[in-house]
Amino acid sequence: MLYVDDLHKSYQTGSKTYPVLKGVSFQVAKGEFVAVMGPSGSGKSTIAYTVMGMYGMTGGEIDFEGEVFTKETKRKRSMKFRREAQIVFQDPGSSLNPYQDVRSILSLPLKVHKVVPKNEIDDKILEILEMVELPADFMYKSPNSIGGGEKQLVSIARALCCNPKFIILDEPTSSLDVSIQAKIINMLIKLKKEQNLTYMFITHDMGVMRNVSNRVAIMYLGKICEIAPTETFYRNPLHPYAAVLDPGSFGGGRDHQTKGSGVRGGNSVPGQCADGLQFSHPLPLQMRAVHKRRPGDAGGGARAYGPLSFDR
Repeated sequence: MLYVDDLHKSYQTGSKTYPVLKGVSFQVAKGEFVAVMGPSGSGKSTIAYTVMGMYGMTGGEIDFEGEVFTKETKRKRSMKFRREAQIVFQDPGSSLNPYQDVRSILSLPLKVHKVVPKNEIDDKILEILEMVELPADFMYKSPNSIGGGEKQLVSIARALCCNPKFIILDEPTSSLDVSIQAKIINMLIKLKKEQNLTYMFITHDMGVMRNVSNRVAIMYLGKICEIAPTETFYRNPLHPYAAVLDPGSFGGGRDHQTKGSGVRGGNSVPGQCADGLQFSHPLPLQMRAVHKRRPGDAGGGARAYGPLSFDR
């Protein structure tokens, strides 16, 4: 369904160029639930925004259902792409218009993509609200009058308006209370089965990743360092960075540290780029070799991991 090949994204500040994505390659097959993990600043959300056309790419190629996007196409996306690919953002408070009610928010994509005739829009909104288990009277509420979990359910409802095939979930539960997180995750799993959806799920939570995804991609400083089926990765990670990850190491702060490993992750901040991995002990010999295959070449049950240099 989605093929990303050698994707590059850089930001220009004056005469300086700061690379954020450095040759990212991966694929998402129809029906998959792929988790993308990594510390803050590793480029996870940048991949999402570049795929959706919110950011222009510096190099590489994105192929969605046969539609190919490159640097030359800039941020242009066809109506077919905008209908079939949707995104749910991390912070629903900033992604929903506070001056509109839920009816107005959900009616816009229905009108733009002509999902139903105008006289059936309200019925369709009620149907979508029922799908995300929100009561009918939410149609007339504004985002400012509802809670954070309910706002995220409205965001999910908006993504469902166009009957999409593929949804990017950019840390949809990270800003919510733990009690609400479970409800959102269960809702997403239910919708995936009912609507035959494909997910790319960006997360910091290894527990969520293990429970819901069937494949995982680990990112560090703008590169994918390993891709594998979830259970295979959890039992036996190949890349040394992935191998020392503690299940709680991504949760919370912007700087994460692996438990008892002597390895620290840093943020790839423009002008203050991280130095990369710092090991307090020599790597095992079998982990020093650079794998010849790119992580993006691994699909389905295959797995691969990337080089240790990270182009530092």
